[in-house]
Amino acid sequence: MLAKTGLVVALVVGLVGAGVVGDLPASAQMNNEKQVVNQSGSGSGKGILINEVEMNPPGRDTGREWVELYNPTSSGIIIGNFAIQTSFQRSTITIPADIVIGAGQFYVVKVEGERFANIVEMLALVNPAGETVDKTPWLPDKLNDALTWQRMPDGSSTWRFIAATPGGPNDPASYQKVSERSLASAGTSAAVAPKCLGLALCIKGKVIRMVDTDTLYVKAGKETYKVDLSLTKVSRSDRTYENGSTITKRLCLGSDVLVDQDDRSVRGKGKNIVAVVYCSSHNLNQELLDSGFVGLNYRQCFVSEFAGQGWAMRHGCK
Repeated sequence: MLAKTGLVVALVVGLVGAGVVGDLPASAQMNNEKQVVNQSGSGSGKGILINEVEMNPPGRDTGREWVELYNPTSSGIIIGNFAIQTSFQRSTITIPADIVIGAGQFYVVKVEGERFANIVEMLALVNPAGETVDKTPWLPDKLNDALTWQRMPDGSSTWRFIAATPGGPNDPASYQKVSERSLASAGTSAAVAPKCLGLALCIKGKVIRMVDTDTLYVKAGKETYKVDLSLTKVSRSDRTYENGSTITKRLCLGSDVLVDQDDRSVRGKGKNIVAVVYCSSHNLNQELLDSGFVGLNYRQCFVSEFAGQGWAMRHGCK
């Protein structure tokens, strides 16, 4: 570690003297500040942001560096095949395909090997088209400890060097506000005229029970159907599980609904079906995906009757 640090110190001094580093802030050059303001204008709350960076963890750096991304919007955003690029070390870290960050949520990119300069580094988040989505200011980290550079509050343009919070809010109060805003927006999508597509079951009934965010029991006459929502994926271990469940309860539990069975997911004549559920004028599948509290089931994109619908394609079906 000392050899690496010494080498980087020499390189930084040379670059600053040659005027190559450019907008390197005084705090990065002197490394005696605990706060940096991003002069690039990033942190405006539009799209995915680099929210926290661990460039110099305690002990060996190899395999222990990481970058936290944050979605400050009220909808889930696909970040598959985005990349994080370093400015000093000149390396690229590619994010796996099919990754989605839900509304107000975080995603930690674990770095393989050792990519970051310990003295100073500037990171850029680049989309698959090569466009820069966000970038950090020049951030120094010569301390071999558990402190990280992080936006404070989450998503802002001010960076502070404080105790690490990987995968969680840097400022819990601000994070809660994002979650509440996302939850409040559920059910505000443009009203739709409920109708069944295809040739499978079209059921008018009432939701009498909810066993999961995307699993309902619907009573229609003398029959009761267990309905799993098409194209959605829910995990009880997700921190947003309760928010998603609240949306389903608020829109559908005890309400009259129209159930459109997925033509391509018909399994005989059983009472367990996969479908789109309309609660009044709201497409529940769409509302849950739009909220960012529920993920897209990508596997169903290849088989679902509804994969070509605008709301499904917007969330990742192609």
